[in-house]
Amino acid sequence: MAAVLAALVLLWGCSPAKRMVAERYHRQGLELFEKKKYDEAAIAFRKAIQKSPDWGEPYYRLALCDLEKGGDVTRALLALRQAMALMPDNEDVKVRLAGLHILAYLQHGAIEDFPLRQAHDVADSLLKKKPGSFEGQMLAGQIALLERKPKEALEWFEKARKLKPDSALAVASSGITLVTLGQERDAEPLLRKALEMDASLGPAWDALYNLHMRQKRPGDAEAACRERIGRNPKDPVARLMLANHFFRMQKPEEMRQALEPLTQPGGFENGRMVAGDFYRSIGRIGEARSLYEAGMKEAEKDAARRTEYRKRLASLLLLEGKRDEAEKAYADVLEDAPKDPESRARRALLVLDKDAAAALKEFQQLAKDVPSNPVIRFNLGLALLANRKLEEARTAFLEAARMQRNFLEPRLALAQIAMDREQWRELQQTAADVLTINPRHPEGRYFRAAAYTGLGNYEEARKILVELLKEFPNYREAHLQISFLDLAERRYAQAEARLRELYEKTRDVRALTGRVEVQLAQNLQKEGLALAQAELAKNPDDARLRLLVARTALRVADYPLAVRELIRLAERDPNWDYLYLMLGQAHQFNGDLPRAILAFQRALQISPGSLEATLRLAYAYEVAGQYKEAIAAYRKALELNPNTPIAMNNLAYLLSEQGGDLDEALRLAQLALQRLPQQRYIADTVGWIFLKKNDVDSAIQVFQGLVKKYPDEPAFRYHYGAALLKKGDKTRARTELQTALDNKPPADIEKKVRELLAQAG
Repeated sequence: MAAVLAALVLLWGCSPAKRMVAERYHRQGLELFEKKKYDEAAIAFRKAIQKSPDWGEPYYRLALCDLEKGGDVTRALLALRQAMALMPDNEDVKVRLAGLHILAYLQHGAIEDFPLRQAHDVADSLLKKKPGSFEGQMLAGQIALLERKPKEALEWFEKARKLKPDSALAVASSGITLVTLGQERDAEPLLRKALEMDASLGPAWDALYNLHMRQKRPGDAEAACRERIGRNPKDPVARLMLANHFFRMQKPEEMRQALEPLTQPGGFENGRMVAGDFYRSIGRIGEARSLYEAGMKEAEKDAARRTEYRKRLASLLLLEGKRDEAEKAYADVLEDAPKDPESRARRALLVLDKDAAAALKEFQQLAKDVPSNPVIRFNLGLALLANRKLEEARTAFLEAARMQRNFLEPRLALAQIAMDREQWRELQQTAADVLTINPRHPEGRYFRAAAYTGLGNYEEARKILVELLKEFPNYREAHLQISFLDLAERRYAQAEARLRELYEKTRDVRALTGRVEVQLAQNLQKEGLALAQAELAKNPDDARLRLLVARTALRVADYPLAVRELIRLAERDPNWDYLYLMLGQAHQFNGDLPRAILAFQRALQISPGSLEATLRLAYAYEVAGQYKEAIAAYRKALELNPNTPIAMNNLAYLLSEQGGDLDEALRLAQLALQRLPQQRYIADTVGWIFLKKNDVDSAIQVFQGLVKKYPDEPAFRYHYGAALLKKGDKTRARTELQTALDNKPPADIEKKVRELLAQAG
């Protein structure tokens, strides 16, 4: 009766006719799967799902198609989750799903334990329902081993062995765990027993080999390799194990002989490819090339295999630094396989320097075609950086890092962005993530030192840098950072000497920038600017030096010079929004507001989503008295990022001054103050809006607190005086307004103060 009820539930929601069609597609899929035609089988299983979406079996088989052909693991994971939801009692589904979670954990690294917890949940559910579940016990043992609990793992594996004494995998797992526990004498018999039961168990062979090498028994290690070949004569990995042993023992002729059977025609499928990959991995490019070329000739009538050989030949050109030849080689590959993601990505990287826009377009399409590939997402970030789309690049690097948490490159890119922006807390966290993955990583340690310097922890920063320079005496970044540390600690002579030496050796503009900073830190502004100009005079075509001159001129208030240099840079690179942001600042500081507004507008044309450009344009409008345009620009800034206190505050003030909605103005100002409760000028805006709304007592309370805390700020005295005057307290109002005048306010405030004093009598 229960079985009938289960069948009725399973069939609910689809007609009997549709279920019959679904079962037919499912049978077709099984037949194709048996013939290893995984793509065709997957199509059949998808059709079965379309006809009967509440049937779990096709989802399970669809996942197996991806797993068997080495396809999209993320897609397989989703299919298995759906299968488990529809078949919660199916142990095979649970075991496969847990295996994928464990694989995700191994790929993502120890700093991301969510996949392991998911596997733990699967194992717990198996053991809760059936405490004697062999699969549950094996899963629990694997998880304990990954959690570095070998004693607990051994207990689980021993329980599994008692349940199934004939399981080679359970025996091997106990042996491998004993090796981890250092019980090598007990481990070796178990490993050999497992291999007697199943000679194809690769992990057991690896453990046995490593055990012999750890015990300094290279002869026994070699014998284990040869035994593996004898018992698995058609397994190329067995031959690679022996070749790798001879490579470690520095016996090149024996290594060649071990690989020779792989290179003979008809012996091993893709044997030349496997042997070529081995030679490439040890840096013997010539041997690898010969094998790839022979393999490609042999696979002349097999398009897929020929493409794989061509890709490998192209990769050798990259290893040799022959970029133009590699680009052509990948173009040839794409003639045979135009959708191949790896070749498209490699070719896009090769053209990145020559045509950044084309490379970006290709990576954007690749990210859509292969959305779960972290390397493609990282390369998309590089292409976005090359096209000066910094925020989008940062997002791409974050996504790549989330996809594969032990993938260092996107984290290092994020660290560099944080360092360039002087976001020291973020840099500290990113460096910590890098060092969690690899505690001795030089760049991770360098970025940590930079973060400590930025946060003022100079002692820790110096410890790290001194240690780095002992290990890597020519590490340029560490030399630069210790110079900047000297500068931060006002050791100007030491900083200048180190930076001068570094610049003379490398002509690194960062070292020259540091020398300029040393001058500016000592208030030697003319000298700092002259130093940058002198180097530009020697190298007038160097855009980096011209930018240094422009930035230094802006810092030392030589605005006409900054304008001239920035215009020259913009003529050369008209699509760099950063130049126009700086140019707008230079014009604004020089008192030329119309040109400043034009520069900020151009920056926004280049990067319509730039919050910084929007805010700078809004403020320029405000200073120029174009209040309607300023209000619109501040509203646009809040559309781009609703959590922008400066936009909230400035918009609130303008609304209160220009006849806008005072309720909206007060809401915005109070929201800004919640975000930045210590920001005095935002508090002043709140008080001013209270006054505009005739809530005089609230206004007086705000201004009273401000003048007590900041007695020398004339604007606060002026506003307090205005509130007191509105309250009718003319005596105290006159006192506050006179104090405001005594503190020498700007001309516009002075005028308003004198008008109020006249009213106060």
